[in-house]
Amino acid sequence: MNQTTIPLLVQDSGHDRQQQQQQCVVDVDDKNSNIRRRPPMMLKRAISVRERWEEIGVTANTHKYKSELLQKVAENEYETCEQLLQSGHDKVTTKDEETHETGLHIAAKNGFVTLMQLFLSCGADCNAQDSSGKSPLHLAATKDYFSCCQVLLVRPELEVNIMNRTGDTPLHHAAREGRAHVCLTILDHPKVMIDVQNKRGMTPLHLAAQEDHRAVISLLLNKGANWKQQDKYSYMPIHYAALKGFPESCEAILSFCNKNERESQLKAGLRDQKTPLMLAAKGGHHKCCVKLVNSNINAQDREGNTALFYAAAGGFENTVAELLKCGADPNIANKKGNSPILEAAGKRRVNCLQRLIEKNASVAIINKQGKTVLHQAAQKNAQECLLLLLDIPEARKHLDSKDTEDCTPLHTAIKQEAVECANYLLEQGASPTKVCKGGMTPLHLAADKGYTSVCEKLLANSLVHVSQENCKKATPLHLAAMHGSVDVCQMLLRKGARVTAVDENGRSALHIASIKGHDSVIRFLAKKGVPQRAKDDTGNTGLHLAASGGWLESCQVLVNSAKALVSDADHNGNLPLDTAFEKKHDEVFKFLLMQLPLKKDDERAFRLHQYMHSALKEKRLIVVEAIIDSAWWEAGFSGENGHHCFNFQVLLEERPHLALKAQNNCIQRTDSDAKVTYDFRFFEFNYYVEGMNHYILQYHLM
Repeated sequence: MNQTTIPLLVQDSGHDRQQQQQQCVVDVDDKNSNIRRRPPMMLKRAISVRERWEEIGVTANTHKYKSELLQKVAENEYETCEQLLQSGHDKVTTKDEETHETGLHIAAKNGFVTLMQLFLSCGADCNAQDSSGKSPLHLAATKDYFSCCQVLLVRPELEVNIMNRTGDTPLHHAAREGRAHVCLTILDHPKVMIDVQNKRGMTPLHLAAQEDHRAVISLLLNKGANWKQQDKYSYMPIHYAALKGFPESCEAILSFCNKNERESQLKAGLRDQKTPLMLAAKGGHHKCCVKLVNSNINAQDREGNTALFYAAAGGFENTVAELLKCGADPNIANKKGNSPILEAAGKRRVNCLQRLIEKNASVAIINKQGKTVLHQAAQKNAQECLLLLLDIPEARKHLDSKDTEDCTPLHTAIKQEAVECANYLLEQGASPTKVCKGGMTPLHLAADKGYTSVCEKLLANSLVHVSQENCKKATPLHLAAMHGSVDVCQMLLRKGARVTAVDENGRSALHIASIKGHDSVIRFLAKKGVPQRAKDDTGNTGLHLAASGGWLESCQVLVNSAKALVSDADHNGNLPLDTAFEKKHDEVFKFLLMQLPLKKDDERAFRLHQYMHSALKEKRLIVVEAIIDSAWWEAGFSGENGHHCFNFQVLLEERPHLALKAQNNCIQRTDSDAKVTYDFRFFEFNYYVEGMNHYILQYHLM
């Protein structure tokens, strides 16, 4: 075999490894640690898979084989295996039913060289594949069993480029796991294909670059691996090294190219035209960026983004600093008109923004949505960035600039719940009266969000009109009621807000609070004199709207403050209880029916009869029982003009206990000594006898 020098593999002693593991555990448990939370074993790459298993206490032989021969192989019982093979009790081709592993597979994955030699001498197939398509060489290469690999590689019938189900060859596995010595042995095979691609189009060099195996990268390139090869996603090995943030791997790949090839590789773009530098910058890998900088540092991808744009968008200060030091232009805008400083303004890393400003990044830039750096900072509640920008006169000129939605930075801050930024903008003189899309003033927006501190600052300004209407004629009081903020409502009324103001639908703040079920706001507004029986353009009172939403507590508050509301009809003649029934809010229906005063010969009786019929059919027992328990109970069982109906018969058949309650309503007593009167005329000849297991139908009393 040809001898190739392999860069030294980094190894550590057991004592050093133990100390590092203990330190890793401390770092992971430390709440103040900046290390990303992950299991201690993930913080350091083990030398081999076998060592990883040993360190975490997992043994290789966890699977129990039904075949005696295969189980003895797993237990490394050489003599027993030899006897079984010689006796013919088991065949050398025996496979496990579940994994399809042969004895050779099991020996290879456990590093049992002598057993492998035994099986091969008995005619074992060195190209047999298990259920995942792996050959014995796949398994030995993955586990770094060098001697096992050598035993297999000298076999003339070996298919060195055999693929598993994902298209990986043994060389792919060895490269991915960083098995440099195994890779070298496989590469010395005369039939090996160094640039073979798996189903994702990845070569062994791609996998080595993706996993930061510098020794394997150097070995593959020395053996002639193609660094230009692209996978099915158009990634070259350098792209994976850049994406993962491996500067040494990037350097290892680039070191095998001449000057022109190096520049060509650095400029190579993916399908979306992202270069390796962009991938590294997007991940904040500043050390990689230093290795990947080239003459085209300001290259733009399909969206028009540069490497500096991605670094700024991620808020990666060190990466931004390195790129600026290398000459990146901070004023290149993408197709949406966004430049790096617009992205940085929205991050809460003021140092990143400061570095761009120091390199003459324009703070006056406006993107295609009309947003300035102040809009961006306000949108992300980046208060420190906002403070820095407002100290720059050129940026301060845009304090009241509007975007395409007519929003100023103040509007944006309130909309995005950036309360601190909103308060600071007001302190710095932002206009409190500018109107954005929909006719919304800052006070409208703050009231809609329930921001008391912002509302307080706005109302302290004499220019602010407390009852200004938006495009839908809604005042800030309407929006505060919609949000459910009693504090803001109180603040607005204290400043003279009109309690009778109505929106485009004729609804007052009380109507709006009723729609949303904000009973605390309803209670407050009722006490402050808001007309409770006022109707909107469709004739709905607040009680109609609360009933429609199924807000029981809100209905209770409204009725307690104005009992006559239960009898108020809308333009279609519907009472609030009719609305509750239609929307199937049965508890609300029950409450409202109990409040409705009984009126003889009222058309309401006919509706209640229909409701009883529908409720029985739909099995809405709350409605059925509510009608029986109410003063209107007779309406449930008498047809139009007092004619007989079948409601009671249905009730008797399906709910006899409720039928008994209805019968009890027929008992009339004027006083304790008076004669008791039983009036069952509504029930015709159907009645229920308590204590019996059945009811009586059509039984005529003589």
